[in-house]
Amino acid sequence: MTASYPFSAIVGQEDLKLALLINAVSPEVGGVLVRGEKGTAKSTAVRSLAGLLPPIRVVAGCPYSCDPEAPNPECPAGPHPEDAPAEERPVRLVELPVGASTDRLAGTLDLEKALLEGKKAFEPGILAAAHRGILYVDEVNLLSDHLVDLLLDVAAMGTNHVEREGVSVRHPSRFILVGTMNPEEGELRPQLLDRFGVTVEVTGSPDPKERVEIVRRRLHHEADAEEFARKWAGRTGRSRPSSGRRAPVSPVPPSPTTSSTRSPPSAPNSGWTASGATS
Repeated sequence: MTASYPFSAIVGQEDLKLALLINAVSPEVGGVLVRGEKGTAKSTAVRSLAGLLPPIRVVAGCPYSCDPEAPNPECPAGPHPEDAPAEERPVRLVELPVGASTDRLAGTLDLEKALLEGKKAFEPGILAAAHRGILYVDEVNLLSDHLVDLLLDVAAMGTNHVEREGVSVRHPSRFILVGTMNPEEGELRPQLLDRFGVTVEVTGSPDPKERVEIVRRRLHHEADAEEFARKWAGRTGRSRPSSGRRAPVSPVPPSPTTSSTRSPPSAPNSGWTASGATS
C-alpha cells in the first residue's frame, strides 16, 4: 500500500492546515468545508490528516468502534462484556462517494446472511465506519439531496437509526465532517453549508518558487513514497496534535492576508471562516 502524502510536506495553504488541525484537536468546532479550484491540495491535505491523529482504543472486532471504557449498551454487535478484549487502531478516514446510495451510507439488510443462514442481520454502512473518525465528502456540492438530508440528521443527533425489512438498528455516529468543493461546479445547499463550523477558501500560489517546490515534492513522492514519508516523518510528528484531553479552542487571530469571523461558542456550526491567498 502506497504511503499517503505527509501533512507536513504540503507547501503553503496555511489556512487549510490550521482549520484541519483545529478540528482534529476539538471536533466540537463542527467540521471543515474547503472551497477552491482544482490543484490546490484540498484532497491531499484532508487525506493526510488521519495520519496525524493518535490511534484509538476500540472493542476488538466491533464494526461500530465501541470504546472499551464506555461501550454502547445497545450496540448491534453487543452487548460487550466488561472484560471484552480491546485493541488500538488508526483513526479512519472514510470517504462518502457522491453517487453512493442511502443503503451504502446508513447500512442495510445483510443479504448474504439472510440467504445463506436465513437470519435477518444488519450490514453497517459508511456512517458506522466513520464513528470516532473522519467522514470525507469530495465534491460535497454535488451530493444528492437524499444523502444530504440523511447526513444532516445524523450529524445533528450523533446517532444513525435504520429500519430495514423488519430490522431496527440504532448506533452512535459521531465524526469530523470534512467536505471539499470547486465553486465553479455549483454552490452548496444552505442547510449543509450551515453544518460546517469552519469554511476555508484556498487558491493556488502565484509564487514561481513555491510552484516549483510543489512539483518537486510531488515527483519525489510518486517516485518513492516510502522514502519521502521517512524524510518528512520528523516534521509530521511535530505537527501531530496532542493525544491528551482535548481542550477548548481559543479564537485564532487573523493573519494580515486573512479575513475571519467567528460565532459565539454556543453556535459552533454558524462558523469561523477564512479566506486568502496561500502564504
